[in-house]
Amino acid sequence: MPENVSSVVQSGLCVGCGVCAGVCPREHLSMEWNSSGEYNPSETGRGCIDCGLCLAVCPFRPGNANEDELSKELFGPHATQHDAALGHYSSTWAGQCGQRIESASGGWLTRVAGELLASGKVDAVACVMPGNGADELFRFGMASSQEELMRARGSAYYPVHVAEVLRYIRKNPGRYAITAMPCLAKALRLASKKLPWLRDRLAFVIGVVCGQMKSRHYTRHLAALAGVDEPLVQCHYRGKALESTAGNLIFSCQGESGQRGRLAWGEGAARAWTHRWFAIPACSYCDDMFAELADASFMDAWLARFEKDASGTSLVVCRNRELESLMIGAAQGRGWLEPIAADEVVKSQAGALRWKRELLAARLALDGYKGGIPLRKRVSPSLGKTGPLQLMELKGLVAMGRSSRLWSASQEAEKGGPKALERHLAAELKLLAVVRRLASISNRVKAKGIRLISLVKNNAGI
Repeated sequence: MPENVSSVVQSGLCVGCGVCAGVCPREHLSMEWNSSGEYNPSETGRGCIDCGLCLAVCPFRPGNANEDELSKELFGPHATQHDAALGHYSSTWAGQCGQRIESASGGWLTRVAGELLASGKVDAVACVMPGNGADELFRFGMASSQEELMRARGSAYYPVHVAEVLRYIRKNPGRYAITAMPCLAKALRLASKKLPWLRDRLAFVIGVVCGQMKSRHYTRHLAALAGVDEPLVQCHYRGKALESTAGNLIFSCQGESGQRGRLAWGEGAARAWTHRWFAIPACSYCDDMFAELADASFMDAWLARFEKDASGTSLVVCRNRELESLMIGAAQGRGWLEPIAADEVVKSQAGALRWKRELLAARLALDGYKGGIPLRKRVSPSLGKTGPLQLMELKGLVAMGRSSRLWSASQEAEKGGPKALERHLAAELKLLAVVRRLASISNRVKAKGIRLISLVKNNAGI
């Protein structure tokens, strides 16, 4: 493998997006599974010409332009508002549409993609859709019809890459949209700066807000919890319990023998997600929550006034006036769309945003180098805002993420199942529970102290 790409892979900073392989002029790189269930670039033997393009498009390569720099260039002239978390933007929205039962959140990402196709603004939408069997449950493909787009509805917490999609775009002139996590959006923008064919043909980047990405062992873990301990042929991560709330998501799957399983969010999925089990290592060093380089970013409305509606509600950050007009037109008589304050959008993702900003500062202070590569993010390394209990919690989560990843690549994982993982992580789980209990007590004591001080001041007329 070319040294410039291998340094990123070996440092654990490869997110597996596949842009490096997709734009390689010799197709010298292909995306292959590693032992931890993640995609990494690998040599095909066609011969590297040392052009450096693979490193120039890498979203985690130190020295490449950051999101602030790229966003200002892309959106600064017309997206006149700016927020430290959202980046440049023109408007923020909340809404629902008729496709929301089968789609993620309120269905507006699917609606916008469909309108782009129907209006002829794009020839196809590159998006995540069902894959080709147990070794590839999901993949990036080209949807050129509404029927193909409907097959891609919903979220997939499963590794995918865009190498084949980018090769298709290079060989087939036209106008395309692509759905993208924050890291992929950045890689595409970096590639567009280098490659005229991509810059001319990539008409829209449709962003998906992201807190973390998972290896494929996460899906295997959920399936085993659901009682299906065999290769899967299909799965769905975000079934909606209409009698409950928006946060009570249902995972369902089917094994190759026909066996089916079902798992509610509180039956083990939440534990694996919130403890960052099977998270891709590079995600621990990402500071972009809201896909700041996408023309529009879509997310769940995790706000109290929307969470009671189990069918889901979308929040949208728009940075492209053409997409904004298309959305407003699409809302007429087919769902609803209304402006929402930007700070409400930020608040809706507060937990994941804390990890990506406040706690990233502490992680950088603790581990500022990965494989000898200095990590330069928009967040400055600092332990100043991280108390002792927060620091212990952070270290515990990082340790569990690392341990679950190593365990998933071991022979023990093949025969042990979810209970073996729980035993493997027992010490970290116990320590984390104690730390969180102490933090809860500390917060209650602080709250009582503040109330007491306020009461004394009021009685004294201060």
